[in-house]
Amino acid sequence: GAFDLLEKPVDVGELLQVLQSARQASVEKFNWLEKYHQLKDALDSLTGREKQILMLVLEGHPNKVIADRLYLALRTVEIHRHKMMKKMGSDSPVQLAHMLSKYVDLKEIRL
Repeated sequence: GAFDLLEKPVDVGELLQVLQSARQASVEKFNWLEKYHQLKDALDSLTGREKQILMLVLEGHPNKVIADRLYLALRTVEIHRHKMMKKMGSDSPVQLAHMLSKYVDLKEIRL
């Protein structure tokens, strides 16, 4: 697709600036798509239970509340949560929420 429209005669400085802008936009789009696909692959690798826990973590619930809601032992939730966070490549729920909000529509996550 076209990035910009230049009228003849083209000024060399303007042409170089447009080419640099097009290159930068291409690099940014590539980086965004790469991160998007990494997150989608990570989401696809989650089990159904890990996805349930992911959604509850994103809602801000602590492990005890998640355990009560899913009728699980607290230790079971801790194990699933740890595996989910590791698969997603996140160290904290806040980081995970930020990452997902930037790249993925949460409505796409199928439980």
